[in-house]
Amino acid sequence: MQEGKLKFRDIFDGDKTFEIPEYQRAYTWGEKQLLDFLNDLKNQRIDKPYFFGTFLFHEDGKIDEYVKIYIVDGQQRLTTSNIFIKTILNYLEKAGKAKKKYFRIYIKDE
Repeated sequence: MQEGKLKFRDIFDGDKTFEIPEYQRAYTWGEKQLLDFLNDLKNQRIDKPYFFGTFLFHEDGKIDEYVKIYIVDGQQRLTTSNIFIKTILNYLEKAGKAKKKYFRIYIKDE
């Protein structure tokens, strides 16, 4: 995985599988953290790039044709972002406006 600034979408380019190492703590975000996350997104200026913070990944071989990536730091933010994206995609799907490629990119490659 490359170093430096990436767009969120670049993390999910379809050739990786992400895992959380056993030594990491469980997902612990509660209502306060989720509200902070949503308010942060809501108050983001459209003319400025959004800063998700730093993520630390460790590449650990391959699973089939996918690169296996451990999430070493940023698990709570990345997991919450995935839940948020999945919720949006489900809403768009029900409205008949979701594109399959977005599910492939962000959720699961069929």
